[in-house]
Amino acid sequence: MDDKELIQSLGGVGKVAAMLGFSVQRVQNWVGRGSIPSAVKISRPDLFLGMLPKKVNEGGKL
Repeated sequence: MDDKELIQSLGGVGKVAAMLGFSVQRVQNWVGRGSIPSAVKISRPDLFLGMLPKKVNEGGKL
């Protein structure tokens, strides 16, 4: 799943913006670029890193 699809799966630009406390325009810019900034993904692993294998999410090695 790419970042555009991930944003849509979380409810779309408006919902993601509200969850993060960011403007809709900011999140829409990510969709336009096709990528969510790494710092944002790391700050909310519950939203953006849920697709990683369990061991990685827990800080373990693959």
